[in-house]
Amino acid sequence: MPPQTIDLVISSGDPQTDASLARLISEQAPAYRVAVAASAAECRERFARARVILAWGVPATAFDYAGQLEWLQIIGTGVDAVVPAQERLRGVTVTNVRGVFGAAIAEYVVAYVLAHFQRIPRIVEQQRRHAWEPFAPLRFTGKTVGIAGLGSVGTEIAKRAAALGAHAIGVRRTAAPAASVERVYALDEVAEFFAHCDVLVLALPATAQTQNFMSLERLALLKPDCFVVNVGRGSALPAANLIAALERGLIAGAAIDVFEEEPLPPESPLWNCPGVFITPHVSGINRPEDVAPPILENLRRFAAGEPLCSVVDLERGY
Repeated sequence: MPPQTIDLVISSGDPQTDASLARLISEQAPAYRVAVAASAAECRERFARARVILAWGVPATAFDYAGQLEWLQIIGTGVDAVVPAQERLRGVTVTNVRGVFGAAIAEYVVAYVLAHFQRIPRIVEQQRRHAWEPFAPLRFTGKTVGIAGLGSVGTEIAKRAAALGAHAIGVRRTAAPAASVERVYALDEVAEFFAHCDVLVLALPATAQTQNFMSLERLALLKPDCFVVNVGRGSALPAANLIAALERGLIAGAAIDVFEEEPLPPESPLWNCPGVFITPHVSGINRPEDVAPPILENLRRFAAGEPLCSVVDLERGY
């Protein structure tokens, strides 16, 4: 008797990603009958019969229609968008994609940290004015990069910082060692950790514990010449705290790729803050060629009845 066909729906909000994944799954995972849901109406119709959903950016309420759902694969790392649906998803296996975004996000961090130290905005402004005004750029070699969040992304950032001659330190719940990190601080040592940072990189998931992680009080513990980069979630560094820290001279500048509200409203004061780079959540953008291999492996496992990789605990938020 031939194996039963498994109904699978893809909804990422990006037609190119949807089409690419649908093609790869049809070619490499023939046990699945693939459909794409590009609109709310299509989600309602197609989620209703799906045993498997591959999703990104789908409203949590959409899963109210997924009565046959057994497995939800997030097409990315962050799961905060589906946490509100955890009651509806009880009994459903939820997985995400891990270990594929670290290199891209680490490159982003290095690019904007070096842009700050090399005073790239000043160079651009001088060039705009046709002004020849020599100055001494800052040196990154020998600086200390503090990383909050030492998952696969945080350790990739540490590796690249070390390769450029910087010292990488980190903080997480427990002070367990991490690759390429010279010292790991526990959360109860966070004040000491902040005091050493010339650069602070936030690579934290969105959880109840990381909400407002960088309070104004904690920002005040940083060196006034510290440069802050947020590539985790906007909730860890609220915009109001960042603006206040910049206005009070508590930090020297920032590169922010994630925000509490996305898109960042045009009227946000952050757009005009000196020393701040604003980017539209592009540091770890989902690329089909990156996310497809782990998803295909999980599809194989599901069809074979094997345990899935990268299972998420929605109550913990990661």
